[in-house]
Amino acid sequence: MKGHVNEELEGEIELTVFGPKVEVQISALIDTGFSGFMTLPTDVIDLLELEWLIEGRLTLADGEDFSTNSYLADVEWDGSRRRIVVDESDIKPLIGTGLLAGHKLEMEFKLDGRLRLESLVK
Repeated sequence: MKGHVNEELEGEIELTVFGPKVEVQISALIDTGFSGFMTLPTDVIDLLELEWLIEGRLTLADGEDFSTNSYLADVEWDGSRRRIVVDESDIKPLIGTGLLAGHKLEMEFKLDGRLRLESLVK
């Protein structure tokens, strides 16, 4: 899978997320400090009509703790469709280490630098 490095020197990739009836293409930031799978904003969750799973808690890098709703979604990942837990957060979508597990991440930290994710499972 390929992506790019944006003007803030953040890794970004395009993904397709599937709800029961609708699919959307999103741009998501790689966040190695986030141990979950993915975050999505409320409006995208509502559009996809995702199935609510549980209310949970997230802790930000600055130590701020807040409650969030978690949902089930399918995502196109490494050439196949995968069921994941999505946390609700009204920021730009994030991809965490839950989704990155089993992959090698390479990034060129410069504007429009290359980003490549490669499966470690052969």
